[in-house]
Amino acid sequence: MRIIYTDEIEPKKLSRSEKLYFYNGMDVLITREVFDKTYPLLDETTSVTYTFMKALQGPIMEMQLRGYLIDKKEKRKKILMLQDHLTQLEKIINFYAESTWGKPLNARSWQQKGRYLYDFAKCKEITKFDYKKGISKRTTERAAIEKLSEKYLKIRPVCLCILGIMDLSKRLGTLKSGVDSDGYMRASFMIAGTETGRLSSKKNIFNRGSNFQNRGSNLRSIFTVMDGPIPDRDKYNIPEQYR
Repeated sequence: MRIIYTDEIEPKKLSRSEKLYFYNGMDVLITREVFDKTYPLLDETTSVTYTFMKALQGPIMEMQLRGYLIDKKEKRKKILMLQDHLTQLEKIINFYAESTWGKPLNARSWQQKGRYLYDFAKCKEITKFDYKKGISKRTTERAAIEKLSEKYLKIRPVCLCILGIMDLSKRLGTLKSGVDSDGYMRASFMIAGTETGRLSSKKNIFNRGSNFQNRGSNLRSIFTVMDGPIPDRDKYNIPEQYR
């Protein structure tokens, strides 16, 4: 294995792989320097909290690797249900758009949403700064649509349909592509992801899975167990011996 001495390195002469090794190594070293300075400043409470969070790394890694078994039949049923709801919402939004705009509106297209909300409906543009390009540009993200829905009553039905379509599309995407080939859904858990101390979760490093702590009650029934009785579909109350 090649040893790279940071005080002698010439980054431009490194290969692509070596640049990644160098970057990761420097990232660890800088983090260590910060730790050496801040750890002595911890009081008794924060020191115990830090020790506890370190001890959680093993169990959390196990949770991420193990995942949750998905009931294939229940998943299929939920996909059909969501697709039906999505079709209904698309009919409603197209009815509004064709009645006012003269053409259908694709709620998945940010360009069409921008043209309808800002150019046609004359809503005041909500902008977001693009750090990569260094400019501010109008946005049709969820937060912007919610603000427009509250401010402009005349387009609230369209905004609500857009929000509903965005939510349903996201759920469908999770159900269709979020499950691994072995039938399990896995997420990444963040031990220090919140200010309150609770865990937070998101898609895993392979861009599959989901935020397990934000599953609507109508989708929780897709999660099942390897052994023992199937959880109550209505109450989702797993018996104590199978928790």
